[in-house]
Amino acid sequence: MIPFRLIATLLLIYGHYTLNLPSLKIGAVMVSLILIQLYIYSLGNPESLALFIQEVRKNRYERSLLIGLDTDAIQKKLNEFMEQHKLYKREDLTLKELAESVSLSSHQLSEFLNEKKKMNFPSFINQYRISEAQKILIEKPRQTVLAIAFEVGFNSKSSFNQAFLRFTGITPKEYRRKVSGL
Repeated sequence: MIPFRLIATLLLIYGHYTLNLPSLKIGAVMVSLILIQLYIYSLGNPESLALFIQEVRKNRYERSLLIGLDTDAIQKKLNEFMEQHKLYKREDLTLKELAESVSLSSHQLSEFLNEKKKMNFPSFINQYRISEAQKILIEKPRQTVLAIAFEVGFNSKSSFNQAFLRFTGITPKEYRRKVSGL
């Protein structure tokens, strides 16, 4: 007996390559039914869903793009570009641009940040921005929070406040008050 999933897959492939709309529709309905079946099964067996998610995460970088690369050297280059060149101050900095700066592909840098630093690209950039903002909040007590947000690379006060709160547990104004003793 041919499995239901195989039939659905074959219908989708056939429909795609031959532009046969009825095959695509039937394949899509079959895939939908499979997903509904999996959802209902996971409601009764939440441990199986948790196990599946764990397996997916474990195998995420099974074919690592970092094999053969010196991760310590990557870390050193990243620190140099972030601390000396202060690339994080560019509000339009992209993963691709930072990756090119350290001679990696964007996929390699993404994997490095996720696996070695345990954070995604925005969090990586924001940690530098918040650290710089903390220094400026202390060194320049008369400078507005908005001006500091723009100076360190944020494009709005709300995104700055959210990131600051996420990294420090308090808002920039609370931080300034707390550190200055007011």
